[in-house]
Amino acid sequence: MKASNSILSSIPLLQRRVVVTLLQGMVIGGLIAAGSLALRKPRYLANLVLSVGKVGYVTNAGLVQVAVERPQALVERLRYEHGLKGIGKKMRPLPYLYRARLSRSDNNLVVLEAHGRSEEQTTEFLTKLSAKLISDHATHFEDAGGLWQQRHDQLRKHLRIIDGVIDKQLDALAKTPKGNDQIHAVRLMQMGILTSHREKADEDLHLLNISRSRFYTVETRILQKPENTIAVGLSKPATVVTGSVAGALIGCLLGLLTLRRDDD
Repeated sequence: MKASNSILSSIPLLQRRVVVTLLQGMVIGGLIAAGSLALRKPRYLANLVLSVGKVGYVTNAGLVQVAVERPQALVERLRYEHGLKGIGKKMRPLPYLYRARLSRSDNNLVVLEAHGRSEEQTTEFLTKLSAKLISDHATHFEDAGGLWQQRHDQLRKHLRIIDGVIDKQLDALAKTPKGNDQIHAVRLMQMGILTSHREKADEDLHLLNISRSRFYTVETRILQKPENTIAVGLSKPATVVTGSVAGALIGCLLGLLTLRRDDD
């Protein structure tokens, strides 16, 4: 019996103190796993793709479309407003905007990613955020209508001025003496210039009317709804395994410290 005890005592891993320490490590691992599982809070991720609207302006070159708000500027604004960028970032309660970026396929598309406690909460958060952005951009469309009307009035006024000058030139040409050919030629040249200006203004007005009746603005809209919500983070089995491994490592560390103490 004494021989067997001496054999056991000669093997470090079979010493009673080490076995007890390993058992304590297993218990700690079980507690960590149970605690991790109890404290584990599910988290879900959803993304939404927003197409930034455009406003049309008519120039001499025709219809030009420009973004209501530059997509890059929109992304930067959202990052600052939701605490994704800047100094002194704080912990944010769920749900919150996790990422805002431009699409790799189209620079006019903005991708928004959000985290939430549940699928419904995450989807609702993104839906409200996109609705606010669309509402904010809608005010620019009202401004665009005012700009169109302003441009239309300017062109009509320009045409009236040119028509008035042409009428005066026609009266002057009718009264020009037949012997004064030089003055008559100058006035004819002026008539040609005025006629050219009138044709150009009339063409601009025609293009403006076409842009109003056909295709003038593109509203900001949701291109991809946040329907495919996925769970992120560790699953329940992974949480248990991670806690158990952490406890086992703590047990091994305690065991090694116990052996070193015995050696000393």
